[in-house]
Amino acid sequence: MNPNPQNGGRRQDSFSAPRPGKKLEIRLKAPQKPEHRFVLSIVEGAKSGTLILELGTVSRKTSMQMRDSSNPLMRVDLDNHAVHSNPDGEMIHGSHIHIATHEYGDKWAIPLDRQSLLTGIGCDSSAPEVFEQFRMFCDIDNTLELVWSLGV
Repeated sequence: MNPNPQNGGRRQDSFSAPRPGKKLEIRLKAPQKPEHRFVLSIVEGAKSGTLILELGTVSRKTSMQMRDSSNPLMRVDLDNHAVHSNPDGEMIHGSHIHIATHEYGDKWAIPLDRQSLLTGIGCDSSAPEVFEQFRMFCDIDNTLELVWSLGV
């Protein structure tokens, strides 16, 4: 996937990572099928950060932590103090990843240190490290550049 090019040309798109309390939404499309559109949302909270890749076809209001997004496909919650309850009652503590399923949507989480989708990523990984692996896993090409601030 790549950011929507202007004038049909391919260009480098550079965005600044959001400051605490802010979010950044980047519209993406699949180059092989331009009708397939997605939204990459990056939220930086006061104590946590979230990365979400969602279908870009339906627009709904979202909360600050993007817990109520329209059609999330994958979400990474970066927060060492997070507590999440899976549908089976298992409690997940710390940073984790959600992968949407037909049965549970994005309600199921896996701790970052137990997942195998984002290569080399664990609970102590930095936001830029997680974003780079998230970008590669979601096949977001390297024409998308995110400039990180100190402390993120």
